[in-house]
Amino acid sequence: MSKFLLLLIIILLPSIAYADPNWVAPAEKGITALTGNIAKIAAGIVGLGVVCMGVWAAATQRIEWNKLWILVFAGLLITVGPSLVKWFLELMG
Repeated sequence: MSKFLLLLIIILLPSIAYADPNWVAPAEKGITALTGNIAKIAAGIVGLGVVCMGVWAAATQRIEWNKLWILVFAGLLITVGPSLVKWFLELMG
């Protein structure tokens, strides 16, 4: 019985939320603040990682391209990801 009730709540919750025309506004405000701060912190961490990779490559005289491309891809996701989340929320509301 509880599984059925949980399934019913999961199915009905989006329709209840969509009943209000401005239902996405609180989420949009929170996501904007959260993504801005997280992107700044993560960009600093990825930048530090690139610097550390450069120091390691200079010390060992060997560049590990696989790890460098992973850091570049992570940096791309960090910069583009928050914009995609905002775009998706604006598309819904």
